[in-house]
Amino acid sequence: MRVSYLSAPVSGNGKVVDPVADVKPAKVAKAVKSAEPTEVSEVSEVSSELPAGAVAATEDGEAPAGHDVKGNRDSGLYHLPGSRFYNQTVAELWFASAEAAEAAGFQLPPSQRDNTDAAEDGAPS
Repeated sequence: MRVSYLSAPVSGNGKVVDPVADVKPAKVAKAVKSAEPTEVSEVSEVSSELPAGAVAATEDGEAPAGHDVKGNRDSGLYHLPGSRFYNQTVAELWFASAEAAEAAGFQLPPSQRDNTDAAEDGAPS
């Protein structure tokens, strides 16, 4: 079978091949029933825990009452309302304040950090 990047897969005789056409619902159901359940790894269990001071989003993805600071686990950053990336960030966690986010190990994006911290450490600003 050849696969064309601009069209559907075709067989050697040039006919279009529908890879799903031969799949019978009974075969799918049998395959699902016989599938072995997979174990949940410790990593996924740990990653589902919330850091101290963080709350999960509501079912509709909105901020829980009193928690309008967005947290992103992957980047370790938090975003304040009205900040540059706030509206485009999908919050994985919510915090009540910047202090709560920082206590949980999150930081502001580098472009929003105050350079006074670097000056206090003796680093050039």
